[in-house]
Amino acid sequence: MRITWAIAIVLCHLMPLPTSAQATEDYEQIVSGAEISAGPVQILTKDVQHYLSLPPEVFDRTLIWSAEVARYPADAISLAGTEIATRAVKLERQGNRVLVRSLSSGSIRTSGTERFPTDDLKMTPIDIAFANAQIGPVLLSFDVLAENSDGRILLDATAPFTSDIADYSVKGQLSSTGITPIAVDPSRSYIAQASAHPTNIFLVSHLTFMAQDQTGQDRALSVEVAHTITLLPEDPMERRRFDPRVGYFATEVLDFEGDDGSPAGVLQLALRHRLTHADPNAPRPSDPAEPLVYYLSPEIPERWRPYIRAAIEDWQPAFEAAGFSNAIVARDAPTPAEDPDWSINDASHNVIRWITQPIANALGPNVHDPRTGEIISAHILVWPDVLNVFSDYYYLLMSDLDPHAQSLPLPEEVQGRILRYAVSHEVGHTLGLRHNHHASTAWSTDQLRDAAFVAEQGSTSSIMAYGRFNYVARPEDGIDQFFPLISAYDTHAIEWGYTPNLDADALDAIASESTDQHELVWGAGELPSEVYGHFDPGILTENIGADRIEATRAGIAALQSSLARLPDAIAPSPTKGDTMGRVFDQAKERYLGSIDSVTQMVGGLTSTASDGLPTGYVSVEDQKAALTYLMSDGISGLDMFADPQLLAEFRPVGGLEGADAMARRIVASLLDPSIIRLVYTQNQLQPDRDFGVAEMLATITDAFLQDATAIEDMPSPKRAALAEYVGLLQALPLYEGDPSAEILALLGFPQGLVDLSTASLTDTGIDAAAAAELEKLVEALAPQEDGLATRLFKDVERLLGIEPDDAEETETPSGENDP
Repeated sequence: MRITWAIAIVLCHLMPLPTSAQATEDYEQIVSGAEISAGPVQILTKDVQHYLSLPPEVFDRTLIWSAEVARYPADAISLAGTEIATRAVKLERQGNRVLVRSLSSGSIRTSGTERFPTDDLKMTPIDIAFANAQIGPVLLSFDVLAENSDGRILLDATAPFTSDIADYSVKGQLSSTGITPIAVDPSRSYIAQASAHPTNIFLVSHLTFMAQDQTGQDRALSVEVAHTITLLPEDPMERRRFDPRVGYFATEVLDFEGDDGSPAGVLQLALRHRLTHADPNAPRPSDPAEPLVYYLSPEIPERWRPYIRAAIEDWQPAFEAAGFSNAIVARDAPTPAEDPDWSINDASHNVIRWITQPIANALGPNVHDPRTGEIISAHILVWPDVLNVFSDYYYLLMSDLDPHAQSLPLPEEVQGRILRYAVSHEVGHTLGLRHNHHASTAWSTDQLRDAAFVAEQGSTSSIMAYGRFNYVARPEDGIDQFFPLISAYDTHAIEWGYTPNLDADALDAIASESTDQHELVWGAGELPSEVYGHFDPGILTENIGADRIEATRAGIAALQSSLARLPDAIAPSPTKGDTMGRVFDQAKERYLGSIDSVTQMVGGLTSTASDGLPTGYVSVEDQKAALTYLMSDGISGLDMFADPQLLAEFRPVGGLEGADAMARRIVASLLDPSIIRLVYTQNQLQPDRDFGVAEMLATITDAFLQDATAIEDMPSPKRAALAEYVGLLQALPLYEGDPSAEILALLGFPQGLVDLSTASLTDTGIDAAAAAELEKLVEALAPQEDGLATRLFKDVERLLGIEPDDAEETETPSGENDP
């Protein structure tokens, strides 16, 4: 057998490869009678066969290949959006094959010039070294069927695009069906749509999988996948280096022999659309040569279309700061009669989609040129259930302020305004802007209660924040505009990103404006390198206002008022109890989110925005105020979730236990070992603060004992908080750190966070401090007779060396029973 295989291998090497004439049929004969969709790359359709006709020059171009789900099976849910994969690729001719090679494995690179890539960029030694060091994977191989006299080659598109292409596999998107796809059945798969355009080709694959359900029963599963393969521009857009003071998404390229003299590094480029002026000499602002067009999908119900159109064009004033008028416009998608080849799934268009699946979300992904950061297109996905979630949210926070928010469901006009806000936020993402959670805390209480101010600036300084609605306002303020708007930071960021032809000094001057203007500061706290933002009370989600405790009081008061009127806010129906439960649970989330924003003050860091490095600590006065609030009002406020009359309507089982669980969570979050270490570290580095672990625990105890009653008389949530506090005072002195946190360093988190997370508490003095607070609690709250609290405090007393069961026994003379 081995000899046979050896002979076969030798013969294969000795036999000549087929010549072009032998390997291909006549080009004209194959395409005769085919319907041609013309572009640089042509798509030819003949019966059920599809062919690609490639010109010779396409092999010198970089392409972006993007795939997304066009139509799902009935039971599937797009949990993370419709995108499957997007990769930069190149085509390579290898004899009678064409290979599709990925460039998206870090192999986009620059070398030695700010103007890369340009026509006059020559091959340098570092280019050769790079080419020798890295190679991207081959994603697909096409057989060449024929070649004409102009050098065009013909490829079969039917076979690959009626299969589940490995690097663009749709199987992961089908997991929510509970059915396991096994393999594509070619006999039940076909190309549903194919068209060529000036810069891209577009194909929709209808794939039918042979699959099995959870019982092992054979099933069929069909799905449609849209592929867009786009030629990247031959004249690359001007690159703009990412600046950590302005929050743009960025693409990274490897930078060898860079302008700064570094032999190797990573260059970050801000993601932006290409905008140029129609008349470069016209006074600014003036119209662009081509505006950014966002198409409204035909899927969108008619009643919501005006709000979505407004959400897009609300960005026009921001672009005026960059010198453009009418820079961004909304248009209805063409009808099939107007353009039969137009598709909502084509990744060369900016489209607002309406996804009818039971998910409450909206997303704004984009396709961009990895060489320069130019955004090629974006598809904004809106799931209509997001209106239900935000409607509940709006009712809970705004029913005292907005007379139109007194009941659920909200009026269509209010829901439309919510949709406008949500879509404007997603449009911002597709313009390149990241979240700016620092903007949530930009405005003071006085500003948030100023009707003229919020009418112009909104409830946050950026619509890219998660600050939401203006619950800080009061009815007597006369405010009727409660939403975030495209505000000061957004205009600032668009000016930096879209003003053409700015040199480094001009860009720096714009970014530097945030130094003296608090509302222009950017901070997200989302990436590993930005993790210190989690300890900065200035970088918050789902909260607004610079005055943290005052704003939290306002938000919790709004929740309390909305829960009190909840039975009357929902009309009687068979599902009223379910609706009340849904709103009640969101109120619990909002409450804990508000409390967390105050917890962030304890051990808190300041000025972690932009580059993510903290420059200071929250003042001792503010940290003490936070502790006092959390352990007094923060716990007592939970009584709204333990209201027997309210719970009896929809949650007679588990309602009280849910409120108790919230109390335990508040205490556990406050006494997280990382927070304790931060308090300890701050006191060590700045001893004049005179606020260490002992002072922290003493403040907590004193706050808890305000208006203290016998344990038996405490509301259930406060009793649960006491039990959690006592348990942690016993457990924390033994805490030895979390060794598993070492992996955070491998994930890109700062070493400081790793060291913080792995450190024990044994050197912080918490053992003595905890014992002192336990004694204080026993003295203040120990039960006078057997009852509900006896067991808890007997355990505490034993921990302190007190044996209550022996307290009345005669004391043994010293040394009498010594061994």
